[in-house]
Amino acid sequence: IQDAIYEVTSGDTILVLPEVYDGTHDQNLRFSYGDSIAKNIVLKSRDGAATTILDGGGSDRLFEIVDGTDTTLHIIGFTITNGGENDGYGNAIKIEGQITWNQSSGQNVVTPSCVTFKDCIIAENGTVGFTEEAPVISLLNGVARFEECVIKDNIVSKSNQSVWTEGAAICMGNSQLVLSRTKILNNELIAPQDANGGGIYMSGNEGEDNQLLVINSVIAGNTVTPGDSWSSRGAGIMVGGGTATIINSTIVDNEVAGTNPMGGGIYVGSVNSSGNSSKLNLFNSIIYGNTPINNQLYMDDFANVEHFVSYSLIQGTDLDEFEDGVFESNPEFLDSTYALHPRSPAIGTGAVESEDTENEPIYAPTVDIAGNIRPNPADASLYDGGAVPDLGAYEHELAVTPYPSP
Repeated sequence: IQDAIYEVTSGDTILVLPEVYDGTHDQNLRFSYGDSIAKNIVLKSRDGAATTILDGGGSDRLFEIVDGTDTTLHIIGFTITNGGENDGYGNAIKIEGQITWNQSSGQNVVTPSCVTFKDCIIAENGTVGFTEEAPVISLLNGVARFEECVIKDNIVSKSNQSVWTEGAAICMGNSQLVLSRTKILNNELIAPQDANGGGIYMSGNEGEDNQLLVINSVIAGNTVTPGDSWSSRGAGIMVGGGTATIINSTIVDNEVAGTNPMGGGIYVGSVNSSGNSSKLNLFNSIIYGNTPINNQLYMDDFANVEHFVSYSLIQGTDLDEFEDGVFESNPEFLDSTYALHPRSPAIGTGAVESEDTENEPIYAPTVDIAGNIRPNPADASLYDGGAVPDLGAYEHELAVTPYPSP
């Protein structure tokens, strides 16, 4: 595959045939010319992720996206597995911008490296028998989009407590990350001391420039396990610094373990190392069934965390400080996909529009995680007060539940 990348130019498409690719020229893939000029291409499997597998052999990462590409670099339809790079900057995928010194301004200049992954499965980069170094995906001074991807069943450890990285699935610093119609499932982080961010870890060491958008996504079954007498934070998401905006997403069944667990679903730190407050925008979402039950959305120093939480179902948290439409109830999922049962109180209880911490409008998406229209049905006459979407990642076919309130 690397040889093919060398041969093409920006704007080209490489079509990859079904195969298990595990050779040295199919690992540590870079997208640049010999002089490190970025190649913004489309790398796409012909038949999809189920039959086109990139295998790191347990010792190498699969992608090194470090050459200043933009988000027109598309990687589509691969299974990315068995990564094993142990430097703490992504055992399977490294996305890192370039930093150069500008002599005239006397400042560092950051050129981000960017990428869009679509229809990819990123799985088993670390297993029960062969735990790999955390995290699976490292994003530093970069921009990344994951669209219709599944990041699952990665079991990783943090063997070196001194490295900056945290997180099981994704660790980001000074970066922008978008998850759209994506699932982060059953990833596990094990650490000798503190363990932070089973699904996503947003570093507080890089200032307030982290920007996370999670939309129409499911973050479920992730676990963080610290060393004896150490703390664990944010099994679903840990916001150490920057702004996290979560819209129509389902964050459930995650677990922070150990003697001092905080934020089974989401943990938000109050002030990062640069003195900037973290920010949380939560809209049309479900936080439920995370462990511990009474500690699912944890804000460190609540009064100093900027937040706007609206039209969401949240379990185990004092709801008095939140905005309109926030309530606690059993969401009544249909099955393990976290689609809604017809009796779910999350049906028809969302909103089309809310706002964020900057008083700017934010909007519900027009489709759900499966591509179904939102709101569904669209006929406003079927609702009391106009058509509104459901909560969570999945939109139900009913306008309102026909079941009585519990």
